[in-house]
Order: sequence, then C-alpha cells, then structure tokens
Amino acid sequence: MIGWNFPLNNDGENDGLNDAGIETYSGAPIKSLAREVIQNSLDAADDLRTNPVAVNFDLSYFNNNDIPGLNDYKEILNACYHFGKNIEKTKRFFENALDVINRKKIPVLRISDFNTTGLTGAGEEGLNNWNNLIKGNGVSNKHVGAGGSFGIGKQAPFACSNLRTVFYVTKDENGVEAFQGNAKLITHKKANGKKTQGTGYYGIKNGNKPVLNFNDLPGEFYQRENVGTDIYIFAFIENDSWMENIIKSVLEHFLVAIYRNDLIVNVGDKKIDSNNLENFINEYISDDSDYYGDKYYKTLVSDEKFIFEEKNFENLGDLKFYLLPNKNFPKRVAMVRDTGMKIFDKGHFRTPKKFAGVFMAEGENLNELLRKMEPPSHDAWEPVRHPYKDKASKIKDKIYKWLNEKVGSISFDEDAEKVDIDGMSQFLPDELSELSIPGESAEEEKEKKLPENRSISSKKVDVKPTSSSFDLGSEFGDAGDSGSTGGEHGGGGETNNGRYNDESSGGEGEGGSDDDKNGTKPTVTEKPLKLRSARVFSLNPNKGIYVASITANKDAEGFLKFKVVGEDRKDNAPIKKAQITGQKSGDIDITSRGKVGPITLEDGKEVKMILHLSDNVKYSMEVDINES
Repeated sequence: MIGWNFPLNNDGENDGLNDAGIETYSGAPIKSLAREVIQNSLDAADDLRTNPVAVNFDLSYFNNNDIPGLNDYKEILNACYHFGKNIEKTKRFFENALDVINRKKIPVLRISDFNTTGLTGAGEEGLNNWNNLIKGNGVSNKHVGAGGSFGIGKQAPFACSNLRTVFYVTKDENGVEAFQGNAKLITHKKANGKKTQGTGYYGIKNGNKPVLNFNDLPGEFYQRENVGTDIYIFAFIENDSWMENIIKSVLEHFLVAIYRNDLIVNVGDKKIDSNNLENFINEYISDDSDYYGDKYYKTLVSDEKFIFEEKNFENLGDLKFYLLPNKNFPKRVAMVRDTGMKIFDKGHFRTPKKFAGVFMAEGENLNELLRKMEPPSHDAWEPVRHPYKDKASKIKDKIYKWLNEKVGSISFDEDAEKVDIDGMSQFLPDELSELSIPGESAEEEKEKKLPENRSISSKKVDVKPTSSSFDLGSEFGDAGDSGSTGGEHGGGGETNNGRYNDESSGGEGEGGSDDDKNGTKPTVTEKPLKLRSARVFSLNPNKGIYVASITANKDAEGFLKFKVVGEDRKDNAPIKKAQITGQKSGDIDITSRGKVGPITLEDGKEVKMILHLSDNVKYSMEVDINES
C-alpha cells in the first residue's frame, strides 16, 4: 500500500522542530541550497571528461491535490499542531503549514540534474546512496574526493520548505526508477493514541520503501526519461530574490567548475555556462563587496596571471595556483578541491602586494585528506577533525607555506612599498637606485631563469606606494620588552588613535635591551624620538634588499627598530646586514630583534641606509627610533 507513514517512536525521544541539520542552513537557506545540491550532483557526475553536469532550478505552482496523499497529510499536520501547540514556535509553524496546504496553488521548486549516475541503491537494503539520502541521519557514503562527508547537506532542501516536505525521483545508471517523499515534522499521535517519530515517508508503507515503478506515481510530472535525480521542494519559501540568491551562490562557490566546463546551471530561463560566465559575474557580483568571484574569474582568464604547479605534493596529489596582482584586489585566494567548489577564501598573507588567487588541490588522496578536515559547513580546513590530526596539520601548514612562497616570489621593477609620515607621499630621490649594493655583481644582476616546469607570465604594473604610520616608541617604550632585568624603558604615551607622541613619557629607568652581536647586554636609557620623515622601499625584493631614508628633527644618536607589517600582526624585520651610505658595514650593530644602531642623526639631514634581509619575501616595513 502506498501512502504516508510516520514510524512509531516506541515511547522513545520526542522529535521537535529544532532539527540540527536543518537549522544549519536556516540563516541563508536558498544560497545554502544551491551550494549543497550542486555539490551532490557533481559528486554523482557520470563522466566529466565527456559531458558537464547540468543542474536546473525551476519554480512552478502545483494544485494542492497534486501533493501525494494530500488528505492524509492534512491530518498529520493537524496532529502535529495539537501535539506541539504549547510551544509558540511549533504552534506558528503548523498554523502556517495548514494555511499553505489548503491553498489552491502551492509553489514547488524542482531541482534536476543530468549527466549524473542518479541515486543508486533504491530498493536495496543497507548503506547506499538512496538509503543514505532518504533514511540516513548523519550518514555519508560518498566516494573518495566527494564534496560532503557529514551527510547533513541533504537537510538544506527542508530549510527551504514551509512544509519541511521534499520528494525525490531518480533514474539511475542501471535503469532503476525510484520515487519517495520525506517530511521532517515533529512527534505526534496517531488515531490510536500512539506517538510517532518526527520523520515520515511517502511510499510503500510496509518497510517505508520507495515506489519503484513510475506508472504508480500520482502525476506525470514526477517521471523522468534521462538518468539523474529530481528534488521537489513543496511550499518553497519563494521571494522576489530567490533566483538572484541562487545565481550569486553558484557564481561564488562553483566558479571553477563552470569555468572548466564541468558544470552548467539553469536558474529559471537563465543558463550559466563557461561561455557566458563573465556576463553573469558582471551582472550579479562584480559590484557586491561580499563576493570575490569576479576577482577570481579575472585571475583565471588573464593572460598576465602567474601559474605555479607542484607535482606529487607529499606523494598525495598535485597543487596548482593561479595568481594575478592587482592594486584593487583583496589579497584572497579561493581554496578549491577536485569538485570545482570553493571551500573558503584564504587571507592573512604577509605582503603589501594586492592580488587574487585560485588554488586547486588535485588527486584523490590529497582531496580525501582535505575533505576530512572540513566541518559540516565545508567552509574551512580544521586538522583537529581529521583522524590523524598531526599529519593533517603538517600537510595544511606545508600547503600554506607553499602558497606564501609563491606569493612572495613575485616582483616588479616598478613595484615599491613606502612608509611615510608628516604627510610626505613621494618616492626617494632617483639617485638612490644608483647606490652600490654590497655583495652585488654584474653576474648576480642578470635575470634568473625560471624552472622549466613553472609557467609564469608577468606584466608591467604601476603600484601606488603603500603608506604607513610610525609607532614611535611603541616597541622600546613597553616595560620588559627585551626580557632582561632592570626597570622600564622610557616610552612615549599612547594616544587615542594608537600612535605615540613625544609629549608623554614613561618612567625613565634602565631598560633591558637586545643581545648584540657579541652577546653583551648594554644597559642604556632610551626614549622615543620624533622623526621629520622616514621612508622604506624595496630595491631588490628577490634578494631581500631594501632602502631606508630617515630625517630627524634634531641632533641625536639612537637605535632604529624595523618591523614587517602583515594583515594581522607586526614582526621584527629579519635583518642580517645594514649599511649607511658612505660608511662601512661594520659601523652598525644588528640584534636578532631587528634593532640597528647606534645611528648618528643630524637635524634636517637625511640618512640613507641599505638593509639586507635574511629572506626574499616581499614586505611592507615600518620603523621606530629611540634616542639613547
């Protein structure tokens, strides 16, 4: 017999509306729907080498008597209302559900995929794709490299239904046809007074099995000729922007899959494929600051992008990284796995350069490892979730290090960073570029050849100098900064905007200082000195060579403290050599904490200094100075 059945709960737990899986997607239900459903379809792709997966989203209006088992279902909703009416949220939900089901027309969103294998396993026992979808709770039986691993993505359609009711139709690669309904309601009492579970099924009541013959279906629109799967979301939470929300989600999360022609998405009468992808990006997300998809697309298609590849990374798979510098880009990288779906946007790159990038992890073993690090929302890599968290953490760290190295390897002749104060916004004089660089020779200046296995394109880029304020005295003015015994350093007072001025002062005591080259610990009294101007820019970032120009507002002798500035922190500059123009390199001591000195300064006279860093990462730098 075919109909609705809610199994008895045998006096077990009562199920309420607060289903954890459904609540996961309630914040942005329509955008989440597109992400989860398309991910499942890509996981079930038949053969992407020959045919892209196609996913269609179509909204139509069914007569209410087109709902399978309509009369029985109305009684079930009434029973749920009476059982849970003492809970305000539950009462409101079922009042609305009863109102919806009694309307003559009901909005139904049909999601169909093509060029997939369909949902295999219908009519069989055990864990398989069909049973995991219809009857599984927190169960995933996807193949290695598949998108989901927690089995809760299937709850996204229920979050988009005012009835929490979804029907599934499939024709699998073996020709098996199946149809079944699923409702996520609450515990209620049957006519005999016995309590039920909150999840019910429409199909063959005996065993809650699917209907396996399309001739037994209640309407022709439930049938399908091609292999694939249909999802019908009854009482869809339609609004005027539902199509826009789905399109934006598709563009943001499946940009790579569409770009490489693995996916075609139809939303109503709008078709998104690799041929018109740019048009949709320009129309829907290019002016929306919440989305990075337009930047990632430009990175993929630009002739001036950099391409980095690493074959057989850690014997797991291949890495591919597309990178495009642009002063208007957000310093973000789309982290993408084999399915072509973006997992998250990686930031926190310690470089002043602006860019966008697309990272792709390729290979089953690598993707399986990364997949097991993802939370249910599939928007991060968290090694603690992996069965072998230490191994996962090392792989993640090595991927991040690899990305940072590639970002840091890019340089342009006219690219420079500058630190400025007192409103100065011009570069150093041209003659600085002609200063002799210790350790350089004509041979060393020749352009290095790139490895044959790296394909890199470059362009001439005009980069606006990066301006940064000075925290005068911020490092030396803190108590105990150097970690040695003694009192506090004299320090400038901190103002409301986080900068230091020379009008406030800390207690003057003998502050600890860094170890110098000889291992001694000189004890000095230091106080911050206000500079008239100070500027730093890279002269040869590939070799870690920077130039600083400093002008004091009085005669003084002091120590400079150089810092590299990242997005979320500042660190001591890794300086291995420093030289003042016209002096020998041995005239200046350098500590392990980026402190350089002593430097003699004259009022209004510019001091030019060449710095050699211990690495070749491109940095944005700032400098403090303390008079001793």
